[in-house]
Amino acid sequence: MQSNRNESALRGVKVLDVAALFPAPLLAAMLGDYGADVVKVEPPQGDGLRHVGTPSPQGSSSAWAVAGRNKRSVVLDLGDDVDINTLIQLTSVADIIVTNQSHQQLARWHCTTEEIAERNPRAIIVSLTAFGSSGPLRNVGANGTIAEAFSGVAELIGDRDGPPTLPSFALGDTLGAISAFNGVLAALYWRDANDGRGQFIDASLYEPLLGLITSTFASWKDTDAPPTRNGCRLANAAPRNLYQTSDEHWMALSATTDAQVARVFDLMSASNALRARYAKSHQRVGTDADALDAEVAAWICELTLADVLTRCHDARIPAAPVQSLNDVSNHHHVISRNNLVPLSSEHDAIRVPAPTPTLSETPAHFRRAAPNIGAHTHEVLHDWLNTDNAADGHGAKR
Repeated sequence: MQSNRNESALRGVKVLDVAALFPAPLLAAMLGDYGADVVKVEPPQGDGLRHVGTPSPQGSSSAWAVAGRNKRSVVLDLGDDVDINTLIQLTSVADIIVTNQSHQQLARWHCTTEEIAERNPRAIIVSLTAFGSSGPLRNVGANGTIAEAFSGVAELIGDRDGPPTLPSFALGDTLGAISAFNGVLAALYWRDANDGRGQFIDASLYEPLLGLITSTFASWKDTDAPPTRNGCRLANAAPRNLYQTSDEHWMALSATTDAQVARVFDLMSASNALRARYAKSHQRVGTDADALDAEVAAWICELTLADVLTRCHDARIPAAPVQSLNDVSNHHHVISRNNLVPLSSEHDAIRVPAPTPTLSETPAHFRRAAPNIGAHTHEVLHDWLNTDNAADGHGAKR
């Protein structure tokens, strides 16, 4: 089906990004992928994310290049009453307002949820913080790493006899943005399908991580010891692990249903005794699962990676190689689906995963590079507020 690149799912939606650093601004950038007009409010020195981590070829950090994409930058000095008034005006016309500041800070700017809703009843106001907007920890400043520890996720990652382990990528930050993105889309639909009223979205970084381990919670009784690390294994599903092949590659195999396990046994030419011992799911847990895992590992270590993958795929057994990022970027499937694309023409040296999922009529794509500080102040105030008088603020003069 042919798509029109000029069409976009969120065309005409105005997003005001008042947030700082990574997760909440990433949410705003994702809305821009689908065509929203995203305006980033920055202090005169710029968002702190510009200088966190590895610099991009353009000098700012690669994290800023990712979270700042699709945006126009407006500089406002929010210690100044004139620029605070400009912020108030911008919140009065925005469809979506993204924040991660404390209630006290937003109150100083006259931008609490109640104040924005009073002057802009259609506004969808998103607060994306580590612990959410209620509860004893609501004022604790934190990030995705802290959420990964707090949620129990770090406790469940690592070797069985080893320490808890944090992911080596921004899992909590990114998952929090994705979760909030889903909430924004639901709120937009509800607003436009009903009476046009906006609403407040209370999003956190730790709660989507709890969602990741829903099945772990469901299988645990609080009268038992809590689940902990199990290496690459799942407590109630086997065989599921990483296995080394004869040519010293690693691969994943996950055959967790009775039918899948029967097909693995066919490939292994397993004995009737082995088949009977592990035929049913309840037989493949605990130490019994360890013994089964050893049998599968012994079979795989006699085969090359290409051989075992071919056998598994032909038998409809879920299996894949463990790939480095270099392997991923050069894989023919990834290339055929155009999964890795330049962040922008200005940042063509930075290749990142393309927005997903793919919509046939209104596909998402990266629309502009992360902006220079305040590059669009006059332009945005003219476009959004339709008056040159709004450009009299201190930030607009820079």
